[in-house]
Amino acid sequence: MSGLSPKQLGFDVSGNQDVTQAHGPGILDDIQWGTWRTILLDTAIELDVFSALYGGPKTLDDLGRELKCAPAALAALLDALCGQRLLGKQDGRYRLSDAASAFLARQSPAATPDYYRSPASRTAARGGVAEIIRHGDRRLAIAEPSDAKNALMTWRQSLAASFSGIWARLGLNEFVTGPQHRLLDLGCGAGIRTLMLPSRLKHLRMQLVDRKSAIEVAENIARQLGIADRVDFAASEIEDFTPERDAYDTIFLGSVINYFGPEAANELLRRLFRSLRNGGRLVLFGPLADDARCSETLPLLLDFQFYVTTPDGRVYTPAELFGHLGEAGFIRKKFIPPMLIEARKPDLRQD
Repeated sequence: MSGLSPKQLGFDVSGNQDVTQAHGPGILDDIQWGTWRTILLDTAIELDVFSALYGGPKTLDDLGRELKCAPAALAALLDALCGQRLLGKQDGRYRLSDAASAFLARQSPAATPDYYRSPASRTAARGGVAEIIRHGDRRLAIAEPSDAKNALMTWRQSLAASFSGIWARLGLNEFVTGPQHRLLDLGCGAGIRTLMLPSRLKHLRMQLVDRKSAIEVAENIARQLGIADRVDFAASEIEDFTPERDAYDTIFLGSVINYFGPEAANELLRRLFRSLRNGGRLVLFGPLADDARCSETLPLLLDFQFYVTTPDGRVYTPAELFGHLGEAGFIRKKFIPPMLIEARKPDLRQD
């Protein structure tokens, strides 16, 4: 281990920062997500999306037939282009922005689409993204470019640098009242979302679960914070972890459900429902697309990235997650913008 202090590892131990506002300046976002923006644009130009829309708005089905692309895959691409303001969407029809119409549709007198194709993005994607969109076969999923992996990790760390503001908004201080309140952080990473809590909440007992490499980092941080005796650690893949029944008062799931397709997400949420005590709460944290899938820039770009780099990953909308939570049995579902969802297991004594 590097021996970095908790503050160097991303903790704001003062509790002053609300990470719901922890978005960097636009220029940093542009640099951070540059690789995937260029891959997105390059793929759209290769498939000739902009030329297909030059004559006017079209539905997903119309575009799928014309471009000979799988509908679900093409939707991820088109929605991400909407998030980048290269396309718009209204009443189920996609249309070109003024800039895309002028410079990216080959029928335009000013068209220069090949000028905007990036050799770097084609190398990073290894030519595989367009084929995934054409065939919809996610078994062809490309490896994430290393700088894209680093960008995603940096983004998560910047959002998780201090969760003090988030926990305050969720009222955890008031919620942790009885002795031995148990919190499960599933997919904990380095633990930077929850490891500041035991020093403030004397009744809290936690369990952190993730891959071995992440757990080793989390254990080191817990030792440095002097709370290792109040935290249990388990090295496990998320899909292999079977939590105890009726064992937890709070479960925190940060950016995990995005790696699960709808069926697997339902199964995961059912497992978590069973592991919560009556009245317990589930907190989901991660990128959320808008319900129309046309305006949230980074979540829609992430959805495209998940589509072409994972077998089942996606970015859900709040409405979609509410549906999955309801199927699992959760009630009192609440969306706390921009990226928090809270739900409760019914308390048979009250609900």
